[in-house]
Amino acid sequence: MDGGLRESSGVGGFTARGLVDIATVALAAVLWMGPPLWSEAKNSCVQGDSSAAFSTLLGLPPAQAVQSPLEAEIREGISEKDFARAAELVKRMEPSADYWLWNGALLLQQGKTFKSIRSLEESARIRDTSSVETLLAVGYLLLNQRVLMQDALRAALQFDPRNAIALHLQGRLDFMTANYERAISDFGAVLAIEPNDYLSWYYLGLSEWRLARNDSAHNHLLRAVEVLNCHHWDFSQAPLTLGKLEFDSGVFDPAFTHVNLAVEMAQRGADPTENLDQLSEALVLRGKIETRLGHQHDAERDWQQAVQLDPRQESAWYLLSQLYQHQGRTVEAANALREFQENQ
Repeated sequence: MDGGLRESSGVGGFTARGLVDIATVALAAVLWMGPPLWSEAKNSCVQGDSSAAFSTLLGLPPAQAVQSPLEAEIREGISEKDFARAAELVKRMEPSADYWLWNGALLLQQGKTFKSIRSLEESARIRDTSSVETLLAVGYLLLNQRVLMQDALRAALQFDPRNAIALHLQGRLDFMTANYERAISDFGAVLAIEPNDYLSWYYLGLSEWRLARNDSAHNHLLRAVEVLNCHHWDFSQAPLTLGKLEFDSGVFDPAFTHVNLAVEMAQRGADPTENLDQLSEALVLRGKIETRLGHQHDAERDWQQAVQLDPRQESAWYLLSQLYQHQGRTVEAANALREFQENQ
């Protein structure tokens, strides 16, 4: 061991930079073939379906890993972000593989990634399990250590080939490394176990789009959006990606509907600055759609709002310069073009 991390050849220096951006994450043992899962999934809205947000709890041992009422309380405390309570409960445990597992899970949620990995490695030393290796994979993802992550996932799936959390993480890793065929297989395997997980539907559709399978990509992205709408959850990348696909396909009315939803989702939340990048991107795309629909005034408004949110939004500046030039507003066009050139 070195600094609490497993040794692995070919791994460069550590870069602690948080989870890879969900919009670009590039985050199954079985080859998924046959008709789209969309055709087999239940389209009805079922509130409280635990499957719908399955992959949003990647940093916690699954409920089936709970061995005692004390562990159930610890898991509840961590999931509710009551870390002080969870820490006190962990202290009640006897030193054991389970103690180091739950201590590692708590540290992981607190953002103490290196300490978490050391704790989880101690758990694995005493008694290695699929759950321990899966949490280690999450820690390695946080550190962008892909080789170590792959090693941990391989071990997790050897212990339990139906570990849906490990399968989802494998899909995210395959997406990150542009192995889209395997990512499709991975997310298909997850959805066979957790049929309404919106993140798996999203990454499945995104992987298919990267392979130019636009029809199935559209269906699966639409499924992700339907699950989000059903539960009134906000994840603006799903409708935004769907809107991009529709815009590229020349289907402008549905594209406007979905990008408008992306704007609404990005505008919500306790912290209005949290989703500025997604909101600015959605506004730029909505303006493009509005020009295709003949609503230039609305497009101008959206592009102006985009540069107000992010003055470095070069796409919005360029589009404004073109719009102003077309309208004969030469001074404004020159100013917007200068902003575009300065932010390239």
